[in-house]
Amino acid sequence: MKPNRLSQSMRIALALSAIALGMGQSAQAAVTETVLHGFSGTGTWHPTALTRDAAGNLYGIDDQSIFELKPTPAGAWKEITLYTFPVNQNLQPANPKGPLLLDAAGNLYGVTQQAGYTNCTQLGGCGTVFELSPGNGGWQVSTLYNFGGFPAGDGVVPTGGLVFDSAGNLFGETQQGGTNACPYPSNGCGTVFELSPDSGSWKETIVHSFSVKGTEGVFPFGRLTLDSAGNLFGTTQRGTVFELSPAPGGYVETTLSNVANNAKTFLNGGLVLDPAGNVYGTTYAGVFELLPNPGGTFWKYKVVYDFAGANPGDLIFDQAGNLFGDTTGANIGNGTLFELTPAGGGIWNLTTLYTFTGGVDGASPKDLITDAAGNFYATSFRPVGDLRNGLDEVLKLSLGPKGLWQATVLLSGNCKDGFFPSAGVILDAAGNLYGTTSLGGKDGFGTVYKASSTPSGWKTTILYNFRGGPDGGIPKAGLIFDAAGNLYGTTTLGGNRTNCSQGCGTVFELSPVKNTWKQHTLYSFSGGSDGAVPLAGLIFDATGNLYGTASIGGDATCVTPLSPTGCGTVFELSPGQHAWKQSTLYSFTGGSDGSGPVAGLIFDAAGNLYGTTELGGIISANSCNNYGCGAVFELSPGMGAWKLTPLYGFTGGSDGLNPVAGLVFDGAGNLYGTTEFGGTFFAGVAFKLTPSPSDWTESVLHEFGYVYADGTYPTGGLTFDTAGNLYGTTVVGGTLPGNIGGFGVVFELLPSPGGDWTESILFTMGGTYGGGAIVQSGVTLDAAGNLYGTTFGWDYFYSPPSQNCSGACGTVFEISGR
Repeated sequence: MKPNRLSQSMRIALALSAIALGMGQSAQAAVTETVLHGFSGTGTWHPTALTRDAAGNLYGIDDQSIFELKPTPAGAWKEITLYTFPVNQNLQPANPKGPLLLDAAGNLYGVTQQAGYTNCTQLGGCGTVFELSPGNGGWQVSTLYNFGGFPAGDGVVPTGGLVFDSAGNLFGETQQGGTNACPYPSNGCGTVFELSPDSGSWKETIVHSFSVKGTEGVFPFGRLTLDSAGNLFGTTQRGTVFELSPAPGGYVETTLSNVANNAKTFLNGGLVLDPAGNVYGTTYAGVFELLPNPGGTFWKYKVVYDFAGANPGDLIFDQAGNLFGDTTGANIGNGTLFELTPAGGGIWNLTTLYTFTGGVDGASPKDLITDAAGNFYATSFRPVGDLRNGLDEVLKLSLGPKGLWQATVLLSGNCKDGFFPSAGVILDAAGNLYGTTSLGGKDGFGTVYKASSTPSGWKTTILYNFRGGPDGGIPKAGLIFDAAGNLYGTTTLGGNRTNCSQGCGTVFELSPVKNTWKQHTLYSFSGGSDGAVPLAGLIFDATGNLYGTASIGGDATCVTPLSPTGCGTVFELSPGQHAWKQSTLYSFTGGSDGSGPVAGLIFDAAGNLYGTTELGGIISANSCNNYGCGAVFELSPGMGAWKLTPLYGFTGGSDGLNPVAGLVFDGAGNLYGTTEFGGTFFAGVAFKLTPSPSDWTESVLHEFGYVYADGTYPTGGLTFDTAGNLYGTTVVGGTLPGNIGGFGVVFELLPSPGGDWTESILFTMGGTYGGGAIVQSGVTLDAAGNLYGTTFGWDYFYSPPSQNCSGACGTVFEISGR
């Protein structure tokens, strides 16, 4: 299920498009912004290309790094980053590809597809071969060879998968380059190369340059395979399998088969040989065997097993002659680990050892390797959604109890300190800040963090890493404390998977225990009448019950484009002796009551609840495509049921459109809030709702976007200070020196005796110029009047943006000196 609101990517696109307008200079207040923490985006995000040493350590490649996974006596695995490549600086290697090759001395060898000589300017360099060696000062990289590119008759874009021969020479492939031109691309048809150690350096020889002439195919890819006689076997993207045999004066190329023509589908890379010299490989459809065919033009092609499009990949032989491999699933499931056993007469029997679920174990396995004990190791893809479009992880597949194979996650693609904080922060009595990040952490599903002031500066500690399973994942909302110091919040996925492939969301508690925090899942949403995908935080009543909203689910007859399975619910969780009891207080119908509650709730003194919905309210042909422009509601407890009263329905005009933040009361019982869009300039409004004996009246305090220097698109709520001034944020807007459009503002609204409100911009976020960017949530005030909040992206100067976060990774900030 998808959250009932615009996607993060859509919001950021709107924000950045507004920045590009170049808003005018603002008269900014004399305040100081301090970035307390800049989320770094560092970690292993896309682990691939596994290699194992004799001690059982695993080596692999991340986007720009080489990492090691070491098993510990306690059964866990420790991740160590051995080397991080600079991003294409001069002749330094960049964009490494694997798998890595390990020699007897423990050195690692691989290729990069960028840097090297600059003859390939459009590619950022022609590529390199590198060696990574351990030393007292850490691992050091040495460039063994820089490819010169097609103009020099050399290779371009090496593919990875190097092999050593018995004399210590290295062999590999480049996808392009060589001495023969190809119509497209124009950098040559590809090569097989040899690197030989030569008086302290390495000498390169082009073993073969591929050509469009004849039957040999072009653009080699995958791994090379070397037999005991020194013959090299490989594959090309044109669907051929080739052999290169040593001969006087060089190597002779033989095309063994055009497998793509035989199988009528694409060829996967990587080949294995049996003791008789037969060649085995895979296509998108199945596993094939090539047998010598004396007197024939090509080797004999034979289908070993037809996987009906399940896309088998890597193959491994065991000593008994059984074949093991993986399937990615393609459009058929999430993938498998399989065994093929010869049964005589050319028949092979299939046994599926493990079926991937697409959950914690991921999907689409690849990079399969094995150890002497018969365990397998692979990488898989876990579709966590949101901006990153999923992450990768390293798995161990082993035979468990009762003869069942099981998957153990050794490493999840992650950003260790979390990133993209969508919600604001709360303060404890000691002045520590607490919040959530929607992604990142050890397992990639978000974190709960604590930021504390120390004599040496602010220190951030991760209290909990969500795993995306029963504990939940991707928290979008802030936290609350109870009187005992426990933290409570919601996650948008995880928990019950009955009606939601990744879980419908959870309510959780974090309790401090000695030097750690213990997580308890208080409730898992089912996606039925209880709702799903809670996007907002929680509130307590006086007796310890929790209240919140679920953005979709509930009344299944209520359908909108953003809420295909119900328009959301309001729920209560009551503590019991053994468990918390969930009650659905109200299911939205999409009419005047509203649809899509994405914000939290507040209580009045009488125990009534108040909130907003993003859609619903006034339903007409002119009201936001028949789905309403949003509403404000009141829920009142009654005899056995709660009664909803619509207080206001937005029209999408000057009054505002799409309230996505919660409300706040003043001392007189008036309600205040924001809408993300609407207003005269369609940049959102700040509004006030005033009660009367029969109705509530809306008045607009401020329309955003009236001047260029103003903020636009407020998605966070408002906060009062003791003097009755309001504070809030916008996703984008403001201006920076040089008339550059800002990346969001913190604003103040001051009331005047005549009832008007005056807006002033306290601070404009600088994005790459410092200060953070894209403020999605409101701000928190401390007793001294300092403001605290989070940005969704950047702080360039505090923490240079990693390639793992396209807009950097977010900040926690303080604004003081008002």
